Amino acid sequence: MTTNWLFPNLLPEELLISACARFADRLAYRNLLGLNEDVFGQRIIAISSDLPAYLEDFVARLPGSGRPTADIVIDEHTQLPYYSPFILPNQLAAARQAMRGTQAGIVHAHVGMFASDVFIPPTLRLCAKCVAADRDAFEEAYWHRSHQLPGMVVCPQHAIPLWETNVATRMGKGRTFCRSAESAWRATTSAEREGKTLQAPRTWHPHLLAIARNVAWLLEQRDLCPGPESFQPRYQALLSKCGLASHRGDVDWPAFRRALHGYYPEELLTYIGCPMPNESDHHWVAKIVRKARHSAGPPLRHLLLMHFLDCPAQEFFTLPTDRHFFVPGPWPCLNPVGGHYRELRVTRCAVDFTDGSTPRGTFMCDDCGYAYYRHGPDRDENARYEMFRVRAYGPVWEEKLRAMWQNPTIQLQEIALVLGVENQTVKRRAQHLGLAAARYRIGLGHPVAPLPERGRAPYDEIHELLPRYKAVWLEARAKHPDWTVVQLREIAENAYIYTHRHDLAWLKANTPAPKRRPTPPTLPIDWVARDIELAQLVDSIAQSLVSKHGAAKRLSRNAICSPTKRASMIVINLWRLPLTRATLARYTGTEHTRPGEPPGEAPA
Repeated sequence: MTTNWLFPNLLPEELLISACARFADRLAYRNLLGLNEDVFGQRIIAISSDLPAYLEDFVARLPGSGRPTADIVIDEHTQLPYYSPFILPNQLAAARQAMRGTQAGIVHAHVGMFASDVFIPPTLRLCAKCVAADRDAFEEAYWHRSHQLPGMVVCPQHAIPLWETNVATRMGKGRTFCRSAESAWRATTSAEREGKTLQAPRTWHPHLLAIARNVAWLLEQRDLCPGPESFQPRYQALLSKCGLASHRGDVDWPAFRRALHGYYPEELLTYIGCPMPNESDHHWVAKIVRKARHSAGPPLRHLLLMHFLDCPAQEFFTLPTDRHFFVPGPWPCLNPVGGHYRELRVTRCAVDFTDGSTPRGTFMCDDCGYAYYRHGPDRDENARYEMFRVRAYGPVWEEKLRAMWQNPTIQLQEIALVLGVENQTVKRRAQHLGLAAARYRIGLGHPVAPLPERGRAPYDEIHELLPRYKAVWLEARAKHPDWTVVQLREIAENAYIYTHRHDLAWLKANTPAPKRRPTPPTLPIDWVARDIELAQLVDSIAQSLVSKHGAAKRLSRNAICSPTKRASMIVINLWRLPLTRATLARYTGTEHTRPGEPPGEAPA
């Protein structure tokens, strides 16, 4: 086996084929076959610039004991870390194994590139300032892996547009081998490079720079593979925070499309291969927000959505995957007679949704059986001691009721006070438990009448009283034919309540139709005045945040808009608020344009 004593050291963030190209320049190879045989041990193979294979053979031919391992080459000199967070762990393991071995044809399939319709740059790209810095540090330029990924138009380090060379991204069977970045740079003049620099309107620059920096962060991560199933709860939480989804996770797609139109220029999304979502619910945004089983989809589209939701990738992957609508447990038991009132003993919380969107948490104490629920999400830590309604009182509470009920010296109000309920609740629970229906109050010479069952009265009573109340109601209507229901109830309240409870259909048929009040015309919103008001409010909030945290701290859109209590309205209608949009851009560094706005200049 040949040892490549003259093979150059791999430089920071350098693609593997870049080092191969520098090696070819150094030894003046005449064809690709000889280079492949010396570097990878095989003559007729195809080497891709992004996800190369044959890495075990490559590493085995490097000289010295300090040579890198195949895994180090994968993590630091290929683009696999960019894809790893968006595929299944077993797919990532299979891709790494294929890159170590000789299965070059299946690597791209494992990372989902064959099923992706995102535009892949056909040629390699360079940054002029990176070339100057590399020459100063290493005496020659080289290909950076972050510049070659989809959606990369600007350099993440220097924030300037990239230059698109004529060097193909693949070298393989029947192709000339990859040229080095240094030779590609020297073969062109400054005028030629300026003509091939990627041009984009100035208004696109903040979006493209944010995507580039998120890409650079992903490439620096090691073993970041949370799995596609972790994306849905994170997106649902962020969309709910922006007012574009319910707490349950149902997305308001019309509002989402309007907000996305106001944030990204449509031409920008088309330019990078992610067109604006259409009116159906099967566009690319819906696919990546829904729960994924095999692959989360193209990483570029996730980065676009993260940027739209004002959540950088570094922050996104630290968000919890379990949505917590209530403060973390344990929670207090709110049984006033359980012997551990307000002590943190409850460990079970069952969450459901009352109307499809409002979370409801049911908390049950295993010690006393007391269960209660409240609606979420909780506002702060003190919300753990709040209760909306009791679901089950439990044996301890019921035993206390039996003991106090059977003591004739205790008044009903005192029982209710000790048990923490209303008087009517005491009576109903006593009847439910089969306790004596009559008990004497202190100072009163008559027993408490038993309370009828909740709901309908006995049949004999209904049969006797219902015709009477119907006659009373019809008589009131005959005397006052022009009166409304509210006016009739003032003189026949009992008749209305009784017939409402026992024969609602009859009552509706014999009730005067409601008198419709004329609806005043809806006045159009003065968006100019609202824009001036919101711009002043946003500016004052941003200035207070700057004075509190310092100018060096990054201000996000959510941090500025949340104190206004109208964050959702601002985000959805940002394209109607040019002054507010400009004020936010001044503090966050992100500009927003309305779809169809004429393109600006290319970023300098």
